[in-house]
Amino acid sequence: MKYMPWTRRGLFLAAAGAVALFSGLSERAMAQTPPGVLIVGQVAEPKSRDPAAVTAVNDFRSLVNVYEGLPRSESGTREV
Repeated sequence: MKYMPWTRRGLFLAAAGAVALFSGLSERAMAQTPPGVLIVGQVAEPKSRDPAAVTAVNDFRSLVNVYEGLPRSESGTREV
């Protein structure tokens, strides 16, 4: 049998490769976030918002984001 460089299987694989290559080059659709809104991805819903009751790392991460900016020192002093 004579060697045929472009068989049906070869054409199919080349077309599938081209589709896979060019599908990654398309413009990505992003969800629109309203201004002034911060979206934080978490593994699970926090069990509690009470800092004394938190035991899971996931809960602690969300609480750090909430309470981190609350205490501030007076300008030029160490008083809170």
